[in-house]
Amino acid sequence: MIPRPKSIVTRYAISEHTIVLGFVFVCLPLFDMVNGVLVVRGYLAEGGLASPSQLGRLIATVIMIIACSRSKISLFWILIISGFFLIETLTGIMENSVTGTLFGFITVYRIIFIYLLFLTFTKYLWSDIGILGKYIKLNLNLICLSIIVGSVTGLGNSTYGWGFGTKGFFASGNGLGVYIGVAAIFLFGMRYDKLYKAGYNLTSFLAVGALLLVGTKTALVLSLVIMFLIMWTSKLRIILLASITCGIIYFKSQILSSLGLVFDVILLRYNNSTSFLHFAGSGRIDYVNNALETLSAQNVSALRWLLGKGSYFSFQNPTVSTGYDTLETDPFDILFMYGIYGFSIYVAVLLITVRMNLSRPYILLGLVLLIVHSIVAGHVIFNGMNVTLLAAFMALGRVSRNNYTQAKLEDKKCNF
Repeated sequence: MIPRPKSIVTRYAISEHTIVLGFVFVCLPLFDMVNGVLVVRGYLAEGGLASPSQLGRLIATVIMIIACSRSKISLFWILIISGFFLIETLTGIMENSVTGTLFGFITVYRIIFIYLLFLTFTKYLWSDIGILGKYIKLNLNLICLSIIVGSVTGLGNSTYGWGFGTKGFFASGNGLGVYIGVAAIFLFGMRYDKLYKAGYNLTSFLAVGALLLVGTKTALVLSLVIMFLIMWTSKLRIILLASITCGIIYFKSQILSSLGLVFDVILLRYNNSTSFLHFAGSGRIDYVNNALETLSAQNVSALRWLLGKGSYFSFQNPTVSTGYDTLETDPFDILFMYGIYGFSIYVAVLLITVRMNLSRPYILLGLVLLIVHSIVAGHVIFNGMNVTLLAAFMALGRVSRNNYTQAKLEDKKCNF
């Protein structure tokens, strides 16, 4: 019997994870680049509704819902998200603010997006734990190359609006720097733990180059961390460390001169700061103090401390609110938006994620750096790119911890 030839559809069938993860890690950055160009060029308001980034994430949400339609939804998460919706609804009713309620629902949608990412990543990691490495590597190469191209051609957006530094075609330099750095460390950790076996050196060099071009404090620190990790895990680490140390000592004046040109904005801000803590926080300490004074002047009730005032009003006095305002530090933003309820969930999720990744030191390092940035400089929980990383840490920890537990149980059975 002559076998029937495969149809064109069968021959070129695309796997489900290629569509879903390909959209999340390849298409979404393209939406963000379009959004960044439009915002910086003045064609679109920053944080405006119906932006290309929001459109891209809406499409991603639909794709992930379809992909996870058979996945088991946690009742715990349903209750948590329902609580956020309830807070936003009650605030809208009490303040008679349709705008505040709609804005609040969009914020809750961002939290739902994190959970959808977690579900999606977990689903595909069960069958192939290294699949995240493949797509994060592809994602990193795309983003880093876009920054390098933007810098070389001069078409990239300036990080600070003046001086050295480019964020490529993206709108936010702070969120971009931590994303590239932590994603590179995450990929490094997967390689070190042999969860992902493809080449990493080219991607790591692209990441370091892109971080130096971004030119923020976070980008500088993370570029140094990545270079140190590469050297420390190398078989030639003693020779490399000795050579670099000698090179730094010998070319000290030239290196300092180059750093002064490349990180001119950072140095100027450091010189103008009253303390190192003030410099590291970029004025966020003042933002938080002002927010606390605003709350104190309102003589708020215990209920507001417990449940917050929604994302639109946050710490502001609703009667004189000028619109949405953020402190750019996730713990305080969440505390003022959703009170002790939201703050407790934020802390619990981070602690559980840390606990699940304790057995993988380099992946844990990336997670800790992401959390530190969330606390000190924000741009994680409410940043579309960085929540992808947070969900990746959560999913990898969930799957790898479960696999470890199953392996231990099987080992005990064999020994018995």
